[in-house]
Amino acid sequence: MSDREQAERDRLKHENSYLMSRVIEMDVELKSVLSELKETFSGLQALDKIKLLKAAELAEMFQVSVNRIYELVRTRRLPTLSLGHHQLRFDPVAIRRWLDEGGREIIGGETEARGESFLREVAR
Repeated sequence: MSDREQAERDRLKHENSYLMSRVIEMDVELKSVLSELKETFSGLQALDKIKLLKAAELAEMFQVSVNRIYELVRTRRLPTLSLGHHQLRFDPVAIRRWLDEGGREIIGGETEARGESFLREVAR
C-alpha cells in the first residue's frame, strides 16, 4: 500500500471516528429532549384531569366551614385562582403543595397579584 493510500485510509478512519462521536452526542441530546417531551406531555395530560375546586368543595375536604376557607383567602394563607368577579377556584395541585409546606402564608403569589380590592370583595 502506498503512502498516499495509507494517508487516505487514516483520514477516513479519523473522519469515521469523528462522525461516530457526533452520532453518540446527538443520541444523548435526542434522548434528553425526548425525556423532556414525555414529561411535558404527561403534565399536559394531567391538566386535563385536574378539576378546580369551589370553596364549598374545599371546605368539605378540609372539614371546615366555607367562612374559614374565605378567611384563609383573606389572610393570604390559601392559594387561589381568580376567574373573575366573585369567582374563586382552588387548584388541587397548589393546595396539595400548600399542605405539604405546612399551610404557610403566600408571599408574592397569585393572591397578592389579584389586588386588595378583590380580597375586600371576598370578605363581604
